[in-house]
Amino acid sequence: MPSERSKEDVFDLLAHATSDVTGFHNRAQLLTVNPQPEAPDLLLMEVTPAMADQLLTSGPNFDFCFKSFKDSSQPQAAYLCSDGKTFKLLEAETSNSLLIAPKLWIPTKKDSEAPAVEPFVTKTNIAAIKSCYLETVAVRAPPLNKLKQLLISSSFAGHIEEDDRDDSAPSQFYSFQELLENVPCSKSELIAALDRLNVMLWEGKCRIFEVDYLNAVIQAIFDLVDENAWNWSKEGLPAATIVLSLSKLYPASVTRQVFHRFFYRRRSAAVRAGHVFPRIGKICQLVGEHLLSVTSKFALQDFFSVWSAAVPRGMRPRLRQHLTCVGRAVCESHLELAPAGGPNNADGTADRAHRGQSISLLRSEDLPDESVEARLEVLFARQAVWPEAELAGYIADLVIGGASEDCRNEFVFERSVEEELIVLSDSEDDADLESIDLDAVDLASDGGMTRVPLVFDKPKLVPAALGTLLAHHCRASGAAGARVYTEKYPRKWVLNSRSDCLFEVVSSSPLAQDPNHKAALDLSGVPLLTELCCAAIARCFCLVDSLCGVPDHLGRRIFDYLLPSFQTQSDDRLTRQAVGVFSSAFGEDFLHAFVVTASVPFWLTVLSASCSLRELRLDDCELGTRYADLLPRLGTICTSLHYLSVRFNHLCNDHVRALTAAARYTRRSSLACLDLSGKNCALYLHHPPSCCLVGNNTVTPREPQPGRSGPAVGFLWHWLVNTRTIVILTSHHL
Repeated sequence: MPSERSKEDVFDLLAHATSDVTGFHNRAQLLTVNPQPEAPDLLLMEVTPAMADQLLTSGPNFDFCFKSFKDSSQPQAAYLCSDGKTFKLLEAETSNSLLIAPKLWIPTKKDSEAPAVEPFVTKTNIAAIKSCYLETVAVRAPPLNKLKQLLISSSFAGHIEEDDRDDSAPSQFYSFQELLENVPCSKSELIAALDRLNVMLWEGKCRIFEVDYLNAVIQAIFDLVDENAWNWSKEGLPAATIVLSLSKLYPASVTRQVFHRFFYRRRSAAVRAGHVFPRIGKICQLVGEHLLSVTSKFALQDFFSVWSAAVPRGMRPRLRQHLTCVGRAVCESHLELAPAGGPNNADGTADRAHRGQSISLLRSEDLPDESVEARLEVLFARQAVWPEAELAGYIADLVIGGASEDCRNEFVFERSVEEELIVLSDSEDDADLESIDLDAVDLASDGGMTRVPLVFDKPKLVPAALGTLLAHHCRASGAAGARVYTEKYPRKWVLNSRSDCLFEVVSSSPLAQDPNHKAALDLSGVPLLTELCCAAIARCFCLVDSLCGVPDHLGRRIFDYLLPSFQTQSDDRLTRQAVGVFSSAFGEDFLHAFVVTASVPFWLTVLSASCSLRELRLDDCELGTRYADLLPRLGTICTSLHYLSVRFNHLCNDHVRALTAAARYTRRSSLACLDLSGKNCALYLHHPPSCCLVGNNTVTPREPQPGRSGPAVGFLWHWLVNTRTIVILTSHHL
């Protein structure tokens, strides 16, 4: 250890360093470095002045804490959470090294004006030397997709199903306090997220209530309203009375929480105490999601009428403000692009682009939430053109200021909901008041009601933060008088002639736009675009619904790429789909006749999808010995079949009965000729006296004579008359 400097050494060193020491204080500080200057347990964090004041004045009730998702499989980001905000911690480097000296003396103006004192030296320890720090970035939290995955196993389908649940099976349910400790977000943000996911309390645990169960509870509430002829738009609903009346149908705790989420109270002297009013927007949204959850797609016009009839009487659903522009559903429409610079809102011309299209459920919490770029990539993969309001609704929950943040100070989970009714909301959105059909509310509950026709409502203005973000990540255009967005850098694909790899080429990149570079490219041997498209369609054929309108030569190329699956018989589902799609598109040009010599079960499964097969030959396929169980299925394999040959198959009367059962009972067979000839077939058939020889091997039916009917005559004659089918038998057995 070097010897410590004395007071004289310090001031002598100062005198050697500068010629004028009059501007220096007589107090010197001797700095010593800690033996471990890295100090890994000490971290620097940059905060705003407001955060610093809050940290210094928080006292014993410290409002800040560090959190992260507890996932040991991969490292997780750290977050700083306060009572109302969440900050993501990012590591940043400093331009110079920082010396951390907790007791460093810094002179002030008062020290400069103080009288001179004798020179002295103090010792100051440098606790650490840092070249990086933690930067705080405000984020929207929690990520809804991760939170839903955490709670997906705790879905609640109803109290009756819950009673039948196996308690011995392992289940991971969380209380609100456990979620607050495990999910990196503030308390108020967690409350808003649980409200978005329809999370409620059941036996002290947070459960995701399924939309069909919540819809049933709300429907029961409004059935009671109609029964008592209550005018909810003016007088409200007696919450306590409804909870008591529905206690035999639904637990009181569930009904109370439904009132807490979907109803609010008005502070008005004209409203009776304990009366609440429905949140029209949330109720219409819930009903719409319930209707869309039962099917993958819904015709838009049909959905309008069903949705309008399904909402409680007196409510008027609004497509954009309740579903498509709030990240709950997507309306798949074909928009024609126009030059950019259109207005911010859609008008009547934009509405016409939606007519005749479909709508499907797409919740924003089911999309990636790692970044805005990741979510936009998924959205543009689903639909190339997006109206501004609809696209903004899907990224609003990723951007601060992008959506209304409903952060309440009270939470229903912290109260004794089993004993008291809690309705925390004091006001409703003024825009939802426009969704009340006053004429329908005033109608009697047993009278007919003519609903107001649904129209495309005007979406809310896109917040400036979202508009700026979309302009940065997307390309704006005009379509039908409205602003729409497409991908900023659309991707193009080129197949390398030397391998089967796909290379992505961005058309707007400087290299791709360089004419010299284009001239230097050697495109010899690169497949044509049609070949690339046919190969891509074949690879993704499981997603193809129809090839109607595709030229014959392109259909042949696509089938050439699919041919290996027919030859190897590796995927009967794909080959069956291919037969069905190609038969519908190309008819008999694709498949008219087929001969089976082996793999009978596979080919019967595949050919059952054909609608153009006219002739099928199954000669010598051991149908009577090895595949007898396939005969009933063979009788219904193809409704378009006219000629069926089952020669040399060791068939007996029971086999023929099984083969012809469907045609005899449904009388809808188009089969015109059934060939039962062959030595190994006809030997096992009883001679039907009702048949006479036609030509060499063909017989036609005649009326059975009394006393001459063999065992096969009855069913065979009945089938021949009703289906007008000619049965071919060998003349040797006639």
